[in-house]
Amino acid sequence: MSVTRRIRICVGVLPHSGHQGRRAHAVQEAADAKDDQQDINGERSLRPGRPHHLPDGRAGLQAQPPPGSPRLPGAPGLGERRSSLIGCPARSRPLYHKLFACPSRTFAPSSSASSAVNRCRERRRVQCARPASPVMVVADLDAFIEALRAGKLLSEAACVFVCEKATEVLVLEDNIHQVSTPVTLVGDVHGQLHDVFELFRVGGDAPGTNYLFLGDYVDRGQYSVPTITLLACLKARWPDRVTLLRGNHESRQITQVYGFYVECQSRYGDEAGARVWQAFTNMFDYLPIASTIDGKIFCTHGGLSPTLRSVNQIRMIQRFQEVPPEGALADLMWSDPDTRGAGFRLSSRGAGYLFGEDIFNKFIHLNGFDYMVRAHQLCMEGYQELFQNRFCTVWSAPNYCFRAGNKASILTIDSNHDRHFAVYDACPSERRIPIQGGADGNAGAQGGSHIVPDYFL
Repeated sequence: MSVTRRIRICVGVLPHSGHQGRRAHAVQEAADAKDDQQDINGERSLRPGRPHHLPDGRAGLQAQPPPGSPRLPGAPGLGERRSSLIGCPARSRPLYHKLFACPSRTFAPSSSASSAVNRCRERRRVQCARPASPVMVVADLDAFIEALRAGKLLSEAACVFVCEKATEVLVLEDNIHQVSTPVTLVGDVHGQLHDVFELFRVGGDAPGTNYLFLGDYVDRGQYSVPTITLLACLKARWPDRVTLLRGNHESRQITQVYGFYVECQSRYGDEAGARVWQAFTNMFDYLPIASTIDGKIFCTHGGLSPTLRSVNQIRMIQRFQEVPPEGALADLMWSDPDTRGAGFRLSSRGAGYLFGEDIFNKFIHLNGFDYMVRAHQLCMEGYQELFQNRFCTVWSAPNYCFRAGNKASILTIDSNHDRHFAVYDACPSERRIPIQGGADGNAGAQGGSHIVPDYFL
């Protein structure tokens, strides 16, 4: 029996039945036999376009940057990186493979004198290796969360592992993720790790508190890497208690301008930093773009779109891509409410729209919502309610960009749909732990490499 058929059976694909099934099965057997012979003769390597089976028996996620997105040296896509662990010598294989290695199987490199048959068998052993057990994954995630809360920086291999585990959860979630009350909503945090610790102190730690984050986890702050790593760990560890939506900064183009890409390189070096950045931005493509709470409260990062009347249209959006410059997906990430006019107007941001109260009223009436929550805009008091208190902006980055002097808030919605805002200031210096690899502007330290722009997004 060929290795391809063995893997197919392992992942639960039933053999074909009937005349057509037997014919297809015979064709597949012939193809498998040909592949096996090519393996032995040393004529075949990993084929472009052919699904490469991973150690866990599943085809790699082919999350690649869209056409026109910059491709950096040493920064393969998520699917390429996983596939690159198969069929390459162990001495050149990144440390990441150890996180998936089965204790009973090794990835010893083939010697230069090894025969083609031995190389074929070694590749098959890698393909058939079992994944780390759920207990091992939970133990790894718990250790990573503890290390991040202690101010430590995870390795490149650990970051990629966390992105993989989070993506495996996110890919199963709908465009509009359903959340139940009670739930606590969090606005933009922008890499202000100490203030993320502060909001957990105010709102409670996960999984004790059910959290819904509204996007914009990176850029501007000096600790974007540990911030998004911590949130991804929490999502992978407690997927039913932590919801992460996508914001306009969860984008390849934006993160190259506003700090996240530069921070990845400054912490891990040019090539390793590019790979870490690639892993996180690939994960961003899988984040849900909206959420509903008990089917009555609508949540997204930015706002509404002239091309979207119904939530059913949001469910039909192809979200597994880079945020485009225009269209429904871009509007959900970039749009803002407008109290000075009706209808839709062009936004000064250069993306998205301004929408009036009339647009908001039509949307919630048509879709049966009572309330809407979003983030995306700085609020000096931490939050702002508009449109007869049926629309709310939540902002969770205090003293934004280390100079705005604003407060922050989180919003808790209980089972009766009563709303409770918890307003807090930037984390005081006595509660700031040292963070590996940089200085925090809110602590008054100097020497950080992050350049703060003169305007906010």
